[in-house]
Amino acid sequence: MKKLIQNFYNKINSFIDIKIVILVLFGLHIFVISFPLNSTVFDEAYYVPAARDILNLEASNPEHPFLGKAWIASGIYLFGDNWFGWRIISTIFSILSLTVFYFISKRFLSKNLAIYATAILGFEVMFFVHGSLALLEVPSIFFALLSFWLYFERREKKILKIPIFYWLSTIAMAISFLSKETAAFYVIIIIFIYITTRIKFTNYNELIPKFYKAILLLIVLA
Repeated sequence: MKKLIQNFYNKINSFIDIKIVILVLFGLHIFVISFPLNSTVFDEAYYVPAARDILNLEASNPEHPFLGKAWIASGIYLFGDNWFGWRIISTIFSILSLTVFYFISKRFLSKNLAIYATAILGFEVMFFVHGSLALLEVPSIFFALLSFWLYFERREKKILKIPIFYWLSTIAMAISFLSKETAAFYVIIIIFIYITTRIKFTNYNELIPKFYKAILLLIVLA
């Protein structure tokens, strides 16, 4: 019996692949974004009109960053002012976010566990719903995850004595912030990771200048 269960588990593992997980989730998103057809949901009521205003070169919804609404506007421009044009960009960013999340997970987990972790995130209700609506969160999440991946993929090549992937990570995080202000929380996390893993110090007086340096780099590029 134990051998039978193990063989079944091995067959499931051999069948499940990250490409299958991504394709299934993409297909589900494409199906779900058609509901509702002719009306908006939740904060779409604010963002879709704001996206239309961007296309008409009019200012509106100033309480949120321009770039987040510009992603929605690009979907309307490319695919029309309809349910598909409103939501397809969020769906694309959702799938891209899962892809980047998978690569991050592989740094800490086995391939199979990274696939399972990606599937759990993809089917998580809040993440799935946000990826099926014209909202600002998903583009922000994608660029934040991209920032983390670039940070972890640190290379030795440097510009102004700073690893080039740190510069790219900072740019990605800046785009995340320009898509949604809540990216400030991701900034705190990545600074914490940098302090605890990259900085060697013997007392807290040595930490302060390096902490300011990390914050300054993010502020300048943001």
